Amino acid sequence: MRKATASGRAFTAVEILVVIALLGLVALVVVPLVGSGTAVRAQAVVRSITSDLALAQSEAQANQQRHAVVFDVTNSTYAVCRVLPPGAGELYQPIAAPTFTGGVHVVNTARSAFGGARITAASFNGNPAESVVIFDELGAPVLGPDSEDPGTGGTVRVQAGSTAYDIVVEPVTGRTTVRRVDAQAAGGAQLAGGG
Repeated sequence: MRKATASGRAFTAVEILVVIALLGLVALVVVPLVGSGTAVRAQAVVRSITSDLALAQSEAQANQQRHAVVFDVTNSTYAVCRVLPPGAGELYQPIAAPTFTGGVHVVNTARSAFGGARITAASFNGNPAESVVIFDELGAPVLGPDSEDPGTGGTVRVQAGSTAYDIVVEPVTGRTTVRRVDAQAAGGAQLAGGG
């Protein structure tokens, strides 16, 4: 009986070509499924904002006290806040963070966990300068902290690289929807701000 020697073992050219072809097919299928890194980062910020909009809405209903989400576009942050009564000094007080950190519920989307995705615009009630959405005791958006008039909704834009999304808050219900925005349009377009 003859034993194989180390020099007798090798891959044939056909075997190598088959493996390369299979790796190419796997890459063609897997790479589009993974998505771009910037899209994933933008989607993470979008999920965070939409869940916190729902949190503010449910806190307003559960506690029968107005709550708001206050956006700071310059610093790419937002806070879920309790709306304080007139004459209290401050208008908004951030609620306690939902974790056991003992902090307040302020989210900085510019931090490394979100990988450069930023809030680039926020506009509510038809006013591009208004970056606060307030929910009344029934969970509906309203025009202001002490207003009984229904809000007209608004939009928050999130961008990471060439990927941008608009989070739309509907008037009356406060329902949120998300839509992807053309990257070139996102660069210079003004938000509608509801209405």
